[in-house]
Amino acid sequence: MPKLSFWFAVGFQLVAGTGAAMGQTGNQNFPAQSQPATPNPILNSQSAPLNSYIPQQQSANNGAVTQSADPSYVLQPKDYIQITVYQEDNLTTVTRISAAGQITFPLIGQIQLGGLTVAQANQKIRSMLMDGYIRDPKVSLTVTYFATRTFTVLGQVQKPGAYEMPQQESVTLLQAIGLAGGFTNLAQPGNITVKRLEKGKEVLYKLDAKKMQTSDAKQFYIAPDDTITVAESLF
Repeated sequence: MPKLSFWFAVGFQLVAGTGAAMGQTGNQNFPAQSQPATPNPILNSQSAPLNSYIPQQQSANNGAVTQSADPSYVLQPKDYIQITVYQEDNLTTVTRISAAGQITFPLIGQIQLGGLTVAQANQKIRSMLMDGYIRDPKVSLTVTYFATRTFTVLGQVQKPGAYEMPQQESVTLLQAIGLAGGFTNLAQPGNITVKRLEKGKEVLYKLDAKKMQTSDAKQFYIAPDDTITVAESLF
């Protein structure tokens, strides 16, 4: 299904679930966040109402065997990559990024690539090869298999559970809730928490989904393995 219809087909579920639940507001803190690797047509529009965020179905793919050298794609643990150096066939490497975000490369040894864009990884490998090995290496990095990325939505949503993130796309908080069918009638959209592991430590973000509905609102982007919890309204 095309990306545009993937998000627009969603809307009819979330509106049904918001109803009386859209009542309270709260404070929210955002982490430092880069822009999505692939621009989302919903977020680039002038207005992005809640009924724009729910796809009709969840992707069933367990990763995908494709190829991408998109320089803005952020490398993730368990991605498979191929690295080539022009006229240096003995350096060609096909490997998987470890859970710690590392690979082993000839001459250099271990390199930390997880969290870097393809462009940044290319430059890092090139710089390390230039440090005493090759005068002017031409490095090419290609992602040959994208790791499955999931997040979990709990609490007052229609379909709690684990969901897969679309390949090479970022997912906003509202889109994640949309994937889970939208809010229930008991939901408190102004009281949402996102639990995330950052540098080995658990971080908890408190968010207000209602403040994210306006066209100029700052969006919160979901990271792989996040756990989202929608609180129940007390009234």
